Amino acid sequence: MLTVESLHRDGLSSWTLYTTPNAHAVITARGRELIEERPDVLATLRNYRRIAMGSHVGQLGVRDHLASGGNSDVYRAGPRLAMKEGSTGQSLWFALNRMDSLCDVIEESMPRWLDIPHHYGLLISPLLDRQYMLMQQIDAGVTVEHVLSGQAPTDAQNEILRTSFGDLTDEDRDQIRGLFDHAGRLMTEALVDRGMDPGQYMPDWHEGNMLIERQRVPIAGSQYKLWVIDQ
Repeated sequence: MLTVESLHRDGLSSWTLYTTPNAHAVITARGRELIEERPDVLATLRNYRRIAMGSHVGQLGVRDHLASGGNSDVYRAGPRLAMKEGSTGQSLWFALNRMDSLCDVIEESMPRWLDIPHHYGLLISPLLDRQYMLMQQIDAGVTVEHVLSGQAPTDAQNEILRTSFGDLTDEDRDQIRGLFDHAGRLMTEALVDRGMDPGQYMPDWHEGNMLIERQRVPIAGSQYKLWVIDQ
């Protein structure tokens, strides 16, 4: 039996919860927009699930490994989509709530050079040994930490470092550090203004948790765009 209910979050965008005896699936407001704009994404997700369960031969661009960290791995799930697979020993529900809440704050209050990948939804089931969280994929995942150190763990990331950031000067690096620090101050102030605890929503704020893109045309006066990723 399937039940459907709306989850209203104080001052934040609502979610839709789908419950069966063996699973819970939640779709965020941005997830609903994604499905409306790209109905084919449902077939992509079914295909991903079959691949992840080992019952379907993989195809190019689906479940290619992108990154690992903590007790989770991130894979490509289709065009501009990524899937975070977490162990059942952690709760991606809290991660989804944290990131979708930050998305609400950033979209409402932050300058356009600071952004966050959309987080679309989550599947949890006691019959599965992983939890699945769907989100927007941002290029190859080059972080501020990668740029400042001049090295990254994958060939794709190092290629972006070479082609987009290879000519950085010390002044450029100082500018990137300053932008990262400024983003932290802006986020802290915005959360406090909303009565939200920065320690809860920014528990692991560091340069490795901030993606960066170099812009050909400056955005709101910045030649770099920063993307907050999972805290």
